[in-house]
Amino acid sequence: MKYYVLLLRTALATGGIGTITWTGENYRRITYALENPDTVDPDGRLGAMVATRDYTPDQVGYGVHAATQLIYLVFRDIGEQKIGKAFSALKPKQYLESPGTFENHKIFGAFDQGYWKDEFNMGKTTADNMVIGLGASLNPTIRAITQKLLAGIRQYPPLPPEDFN
Repeated sequence: MKYYVLLLRTALATGGIGTITWTGENYRRITYALENPDTVDPDGRLGAMVATRDYTPDQVGYGVHAATQLIYLVFRDIGEQKIGKAFSALKPKQYLESPGTFENHKIFGAFDQGYWKDEFNMGKTTADNMVIGLGASLNPTIRAITQKLLAGIRQYPPLPPEDFN
């Protein structure tokens, strides 16, 4: 998780997206949610993180969890809709439990893209609809690449706190 914060801080330092305050607060919320899962709305993006937190590196859900964390770091709850509820349904859980092959990540990616296509223009705000539109536009191959990449990064040990100063 700390690698994602470092990545976003680097983006900020080079004129990229986000702010330290925004990503720092989002990171704090993620940490709190994962330590206190009973306090989380199971239907939201944090609920999706709680639902995917226990998958192992050999399962699709491991990469999906890392991708969901990165999305939360950037967007927080903007455009989250009911993604936690969607991830907890029986069919997606079967996809998440499957071996972490590229093809299985694509299968989950097709489900995920389909969810966002169904939610297109259903957000409460323009910002919601922008994030939902982004989700609807990312195809299963891009999702599989991202999830596999983030699953690999997630396996590294956390960086020491002094690396963030």
